[in-house]
Amino acid sequence: MARFRDWTNPNYTTLAPSVKRRVAVEQKIARYAVKHLIEAGFALSVFDGEEVTVKRSTDVVAICNAMATTDEDYLWVHRAGEKQRCGWLFFVYGNDGYDVISDYTTNLDPQMESINKYSESFA
Repeated sequence: MARFRDWTNPNYTTLAPSVKRRVAVEQKIARYAVKHLIEAGFALSVFDGEEVTVKRSTDVVAICNAMATTDEDYLWVHRAGEKQRCGWLFFVYGNDGYDVISDYTTNLDPQMESINKYSESFA
C-alpha cells in the first residue's frame, strides 16, 4: 500500500518546531480537501506552477504526494466525462498553515464549506 509523503521529512529535519507544526497543518488540510473532493465524485490534477504532475486522478496518496514540492499548487477539479476542468483550488505554502487554501472557484462552494470549516479549526 502506498504511503503519504511526510512534507516535513527528510528534507526539513532542521526546521524550527513552529515551522514543522505549520507544515503539518498544511498537509492535514490538503489531505482533507483531496479526500473530500474525491468522495464528492471529482478527479483531481496537480499543477505545481511548472507542470501537471498528476493528471485526473482519484488516488489520494498520489495526489497528496505530488503537492507541496513547490511554493504553490493548483488542484484542478474535473467531473467524470468532461474534457475541461470544472474548478480549482489554489494552495500557497508558508503562511500560517490554516490558510493554505488561498483561493478557489466559487462553483465549488458546496464542497468548500466543509473544507473551510476544517481549515478554520486550526486558526
